[in-house]
Amino acid sequence: MPLRHATIARALSVRRLSRPLVRWRFAVIGVLVLSVLAGSAAPAGATHSAEHVLPAFGVGALRAEFLADFPLGLEDLERIGQARAGLYRTRFREDQVLVDGGYSNWARLDNLARAAAANGVTLQPVLINMPLEVYTAPKTAAERARFGEFAAAAVRRYGPDGSFWATCGCPRLPVTVWEVWNEPNLAPFWDVPNPAEYGALLAQTGSALRAADPSARVLFGGLAYPSTLSATKLAPNPFLRDVIAAVGAEGFDAVALHNYRPNPERAVDTLIAGTVETLKTYAGTTADGAPRKQVWVNEFGQPTSADDPATPEDEQATSEAAQRAWLDTFLGLLIPHRSGWNLGPVMWYSLRDSDAPTASWERQGLRRTSAEDSDAGPKPAWDAYTAVSGSAELLYLPGLYDLSVSRAGDATGTVTSSPAGIDCGVACSGSYAAGTVVTLTATAGAGSSFAGWSGNCSGTGSCTLTMSAARSVSAEFAPVPDTTRPPTLADASSTTTESTTTITTEVAPSGAHDSIAPAITRLQLSPAAFRAAPSGPALASLFGARLSVGLSEAATVTFRVVRSAPGRQVGGRCVRPNARNADRPRCWRWLLLPGRTVRDLTSGSNALRYRGRLSGRPLRPGRYRLLARARDTADNPSRQRATTFVILD
Repeated sequence: MPLRHATIARALSVRRLSRPLVRWRFAVIGVLVLSVLAGSAAPAGATHSAEHVLPAFGVGALRAEFLADFPLGLEDLERIGQARAGLYRTRFREDQVLVDGGYSNWARLDNLARAAAANGVTLQPVLINMPLEVYTAPKTAAERARFGEFAAAAVRRYGPDGSFWATCGCPRLPVTVWEVWNEPNLAPFWDVPNPAEYGALLAQTGSALRAADPSARVLFGGLAYPSTLSATKLAPNPFLRDVIAAVGAEGFDAVALHNYRPNPERAVDTLIAGTVETLKTYAGTTADGAPRKQVWVNEFGQPTSADDPATPEDEQATSEAAQRAWLDTFLGLLIPHRSGWNLGPVMWYSLRDSDAPTASWERQGLRRTSAEDSDAGPKPAWDAYTAVSGSAELLYLPGLYDLSVSRAGDATGTVTSSPAGIDCGVACSGSYAAGTVVTLTATAGAGSSFAGWSGNCSGTGSCTLTMSAARSVSAEFAPVPDTTRPPTLADASSTTTESTTTITTEVAPSGAHDSIAPAITRLQLSPAAFRAAPSGPALASLFGARLSVGLSEAATVTFRVVRSAPGRQVGGRCVRPNARNADRPRCWRWLLLPGRTVRDLTSGSNALRYRGRLSGRPLRPGRYRLLARARDTADNPSRQRATTFVILD
């Protein structure tokens, strides 16, 4: 459901702003926690610490950036804080802060940031441009460059090192997530939606944000689900696909979605689920099959109705009960996907009804508003929503972290993970979304025993890790002692067979011995979804998906491929489905395919092209992992790394 138009004059004269962008309200553990939470966020590849989190729920308001200009808005910020709602999503408008070619008019946003921080609420901006209250998309290179300068100026004022916090006299709650535009697949926000144009803006603005704050998270502008399609109303999934095809997926950390469909089952199980699959296909998956990019639902809601005095029914009470039921069903379907969909914050739109509603979207509030612009009390959905948000655990900022597993010792064994992703032997590394809890289980082979963990785990039980940083674990397997009775003198005298034992001694080469194993510091495919080449080599220099391989030293790298296949969880492992395990939980297995490709690569960054082929044949459509292991001239092997990709039809 798109934002509506409203002039500032109308907004001020009737004390409301017709539908602006939603802001977030999230569950938080209190103002003191938020003061810590607001420390600078970790970059996408660095370490998360306890303060690099977000509340799980939010809410938007009709008045957007004007909220703190009104007494009721100040009261609402206090309500949001008391309800442990930690983020408020608001417009940051280029046109409002631009003065004489520079970005200096921050007074309104300063007022909002100060009032929000005083109540333990952090702003999550939507960067946008609305001169004369008309959404005006930056389409030329010059316009995009200027918009990027605006974004960087906003970071320098409200980001982790922002100048505003030194003088605001308020708790320091800097901005860590920046949304680039709103509903770019829909007019009027983008007059004629164009994936390539929006992709160019996303890339330019994301680069500017990260240059100003390397820890900044970039949020793909909220995608709408229009009920009818046209040249000015594009379906979200093809739009997302085409943006990624145009500029790649590395320019953003999360995708925002907006859903107001009256059927909550269709809204979640069909529409949002379809976008998640699109994101997995074209931006890649984590080791456990979740999207690499976090998914935010930062607008959702349903309207209520006013009572009709001409009828005996109480239409208002009936519609408010229906709104509460819709909310319960929507969240009941969505939240169980928190892990599998890499789900970020969700946000109801809007906090309250308009004081003079003329359209249904002005009645989507969780609270009622009187004609005098005062609070008229909560609707049933308010109590339900704040009960859920107040008890929700905090979420990590969008990010991915590598988990590497190695096996040590003189015996055999395997290491598997829950959720799936690690099956070492074959797949000994993988990337997981920040905050994922991974449990590793070591299983000794025949004649072997598990001796214990080292690295980020210890002991001999299961190894449970929270992926808030890159993790490395080694499992040691030892041979089971031989309990066979040694031969006696009598045994020896009873045999007439002579035996000869030859002892071979291996002499180490003279000179210094290289015992330092190489490290694969980067293994990435872009795009992560592509078609297999019908002929030619598996690796090339000009054509194919870009394969970036980073090495700590020159080494010979062996590439192998594993294919995903459905399975069933049995005894902590994902096994082949059959009639006996048909009732067990579903999972994904990784099957090693025959064949390998070997390349001698140099220290540092190596750029190759992978063409989706193996052993002289194209890979058939499906989900795969490319495995890589390096070996230096002293025959020291690296840890195996993997990257997930999809072969398209």
